[in-house]
Amino acid sequence: LDGVVPGHYTAQVFNSGGQLVWKKELIIQTNFIDDYITLPGQLGTGIYDLQLVNPDFRSKKIFMIW
Repeated sequence: LDGVVPGHYTAQVFNSGGQLVWKKELIIQTNFIDDYITLPGQLGTGIYDLQLVNPDFRSKKIFMIW
């Protein structure tokens, strides 16, 4: 992702109704993300928004589980 700098970030997943269904705190120590996330198995079929945020940064990606 462009604009990622070292710092504290939160990865958040929202369902299509806008409800927060998962989150994970990340500490980024370099200018790229070198981490994996594992989503919980109880997330159902649907479209979700993955957001990576900190006070100075926000990136949003849409994904689907089927």
